[in-house]
Amino acid sequence: MVADSCTSIIRTDRPGAAGRFIEWTHRQQEAGRHLCFGIVPPGQDTAVGVIQVRREASDCSTAEWGFVLSERFWGTGLFMASAELVLSFLFDPVGIHRLEALTIVGNARASGALKKLGAVQEGLLRRGFGRNGDYFDQILWSILAEDRHPATSTLTPATLH
Repeated sequence: MVADSCTSIIRTDRPGAAGRFIEWTHRQQEAGRHLCFGIVPPGQDTAVGVIQVRREASDCSTAEWGFVLSERFWGTGLFMASAELVLSFLFDPVGIHRLEALTIVGNARASGALKKLGAVQEGLLRRGFGRNGDYFDQILWSILAEDRHPATSTLTPATLH
């Protein structure tokens, strides 16, 4: 399924990292806490990105999402088309009311994509993300169901698996 196609874009410089991620994803999905969508370009069968969604509220009204896309596909519209499909799914059949995202301050590409999707910057989390002993400020973004205005995309819906 989707998680199996995530292997091709997960960092593999650490032995077993991709396999552990896929196993974790399956456990989280089975528990109803997590969804993982592979981003697959039209005409291809290998994921070049992932959109993950994690339930925040027990009633599923609030969720957090994150995404990664191979640099080769930046600027192609593939992410926007895939994100629109995920947003439509989350807000309509699933019934999410509020979707949150966090970006590192200075990640203009991710912030720009979120703005295009209708996200609103809500705040700054000082030193909110840590890696290898370094801490980075994060921006909190949200998209509310009542504010949802789908972006325009030229890609086909077959881009998300």
